[in-house]
Amino acid sequence: LAYRSPGGILPVLLFGAALGSVSIATLACLPVNIIRSYIPGGVIMPILGISMAHGIVIPIFMGIIPQTCSPDQTGMAFAIVEVIGSIFNFTNILFGWLKDTTG
Repeated sequence: LAYRSPGGILPVLLFGAALGSVSIATLACLPVNIIRSYIPGGVIMPILGISMAHGIVIPIFMGIIPQTCSPDQTGMAFAIVEVIGSIFNFTNILFGWLKDTTG
């Protein structure tokens, strides 16, 4: 989809970044009662926006890696991406545990 869109990949990437930023800002800056009152779907819509942004931005970044690295360092670039992704998954587990223990 991104490769065949008019204007190329950059507008799709910027749309994904804007969607994720607005969704995170909505959850972080607005009180829950305002989100439930004025946004259709309530709190689910910003979470859906974050998920959509993740589905847009991450595959584009993964597709860009071979075009930006030399061929003999492409494997190391993918390894770094996987390690960083694993660290972020660990922080998700840690925040889930923290939420469960504190209520």
